[in-house]
Amino acid sequence: MSIPRSSRVFSRLPIVSLFFALFWGGCDSNEPDTFIGELTTQDLVAGTGPEVSPGQAVMVSYTGRLEDGTLFDDSADRSSPFAFTLGVGQVIEGWDEGIIGMRVGGKRRLVIPPNKAFGRDGVPGKVPGNATVTYEISLDALIDDVYIEDQVVGDGPAIESGKVATVNYVGLLSNGDVFDASEFRNQPFKFRVGSGEVIIGWDRGMLGMRVGGTRLLIIPYPMAYGPSGIPGSIPPYAVLTFQVTLLDVTND
Repeated sequence: MSIPRSSRVFSRLPIVSLFFALFWGGCDSNEPDTFIGELTTQDLVAGTGPEVSPGQAVMVSYTGRLEDGTLFDDSADRSSPFAFTLGVGQVIEGWDEGIIGMRVGGKRRLVIPPNKAFGRDGVPGKVPGNATVTYEISLDALIDDVYIEDQVVGDGPAIESGKVATVNYVGLLSNGDVFDASEFRNQPFKFRVGSGEVIIGWDRGMLGMRVGGTRLLIIPYPMAYGPSGIPGSIPPYAVLTFQVTLLDVTND
């Protein structure tokens, strides 16, 4: 990551829900043994906030059910909010098409045929092959700046621009892959805030954090690695999630 500016994917966290399958699901709609149908949408709650369009980073909560009502995925099982860039192939096709035009605060039901969901193979043990699936999706936010959530509020000195911060952190892609962490360095990570040593999202998102605190940062791609990403480790248009614990703040 640009903490430093190169990285690789090191491991996958244990996953309880199927959110990762949203990224790797789908199929070739031309395959003859895959049922092809039409996506249908229904607005359950009309949002009043900004309208989402392709290329924007969004934060959503959701449930996914089979045709018999069986719950197979629920964002409530995640350890952090679910965020991704819409319309660039990071999720199944039914999501990329069906979420367009939603407004923040809205809730929409998507009934997604197999060719726009998990295809002829499904997801073993969870989604049968050629299954039509239904998602109810709430659009919680458009992420056009760093999303900050203080999980633990520290009681030590606060970070200011120009100070040197010492942190432990874990960085995740939207599909749950850990692409970097301070434990892989075998020591905490130090950087000077506001000096351009790290990605913009860190320089902005760490300000005001106090020693002893733990902060969740969700960073849209323009403040991370942009539309290109880093080949082999960070996909194009990637929304990144970091959990950062501030250990110390010094002048040097």
